[in-house]
Amino acid sequence: MTTEIELKLSLSPDDVAAFRRAGPLGGVRATRRKLTSIYYDTPDCDLQKAGMALRLRKSRGAWTQTLKGGESGTGGLHERHEWESSRPDATIDLTALKGTMLDEASGTVGERLRPAFTVEFQRETWDVEPVPGTRVEVALDRGQASVGEATDSVCEVEIELKEGDRGAAFDFARALAAEISLHPSAVTKAERGYRLLRHEGLQPVKSRRVTLEPGMGVEQAARTLVAASLEQLQANEEGVLASNDPEFVHQARVGLRRMRSALRIFREVMPAQAETWRADLGDLARTLGDARDWDVFATETLPPLSRAFGDPAVGKRIARRASAPRKKALEQARSALLSKSFAALVLDITRWLSGPGSGNPEAAGTLMDFATRLVRKRHRRLVADAQGLAQRTPEERHAVRIDAKRLRYAVDGFASLFKQKRVERYLAELADLQDVLGTSNDAATAARLLAGLNPSPDFAAFARGYLAARIEGDSHTAEARVERLMTSKQFWS
Repeated sequence: MTTEIELKLSLSPDDVAAFRRAGPLGGVRATRRKLTSIYYDTPDCDLQKAGMALRLRKSRGAWTQTLKGGESGTGGLHERHEWESSRPDATIDLTALKGTMLDEASGTVGERLRPAFTVEFQRETWDVEPVPGTRVEVALDRGQASVGEATDSVCEVEIELKEGDRGAAFDFARALAAEISLHPSAVTKAERGYRLLRHEGLQPVKSRRVTLEPGMGVEQAARTLVAASLEQLQANEEGVLASNDPEFVHQARVGLRRMRSALRIFREVMPAQAETWRADLGDLARTLGDARDWDVFATETLPPLSRAFGDPAVGKRIARRASAPRKKALEQARSALLSKSFAALVLDITRWLSGPGSGNPEAAGTLMDFATRLVRKRHRRLVADAQGLAQRTPEERHAVRIDAKRLRYAVDGFASLFKQKRVERYLAELADLQDVLGTSNDAATAARLLAGLNPSPDFAAFARGYLAARIEGDSHTAEARVERLMTSKQFWS
């Protein structure tokens, strides 16, 4: 068994020629070969479910059997166990898989294996020594995954660490990404094949509940939560870039917010550059936020507003006028995700996630004490800021909404450390408050966006009253939600 460590980055076909001329590859001659990979799984895809991929690969007339195992892909870093053996032909050798993850998973899996999909591609390879003692293999792969007539194109770069310092491999990847538009990718060739096999399109991905152990160090918990939020962001990026479904923008933005929240929560154990990361992620979050504001306006706020006005034609005119700024906001979000600066940011965060700890695990005390102090502090701040909420200005109510979000992200992140039923009850009440404050904020945002669309005077006047009533009514409901939250059982006590 070996451990494969590689960075995977997507590349536009339009940038292939520029990639071949990239400075970090200068002076190194590429080798070229055609590769055909046949992936195997059971009819129920048991290997994929267990985090494994089994393939037979043909290269220059020779066959190689490879089993890869282990979840990976955060930030484009794939670190997996690998079992490899030569084969005389295109047949699976189950005896070579004795003692592997597949053998341990189930004694009947091997008997049910069958070809699942094929990936054929042209590979160009550069062997590079970026610094003395460190060697990386750079592979440019172009081709397609296929299941029957269905195909998905592949155009990606893999940087595999063969020996030496992984930090130097990140430096090398960053140097390449500074010249060429490369995007850290969690999507493997196998994943493309499985999408085709299962007839699955891209689906928005919500945040997942992270399990923290009380014995964890604070820094380890920080890495776990930052990694989970980066996974959510990356899981939705592809949808933002390729789809007009507004839910991808929403979930990518949630991932960004959670990551910024985690960086803020754990700032005392973060590296010095973490504040710069937060600022850069904030810029991206605002860009995604603009796209999200137009999505909400067009799909959630404008339709009921138009129905209430009673003239469908007016609503249709406003919707047409909103389409141009909405499209522009989405394009700006896509450009930000594809930017070289964002690629460098993801590589830097991933490097920290995969690197050694600070060496001072006691710096912030125990994780349980840390979590308790933080949740208590944020609860008290929310309650204090929300006093007399109905009489507050829209700006002050928005600040309370931010308090509620920060508290909810913290509670959700630390939830596994406390008694589940108490946490879930508290989270439900907090979510109710956040939802009310959110609809109020949506109404205020709609009023701002509508003013720029030159509505007719009668519709503008009606909308002002309609949206103001929403804001006013929601503020009283939110005040009641705060009272309920104040009297709820404090799960951290």
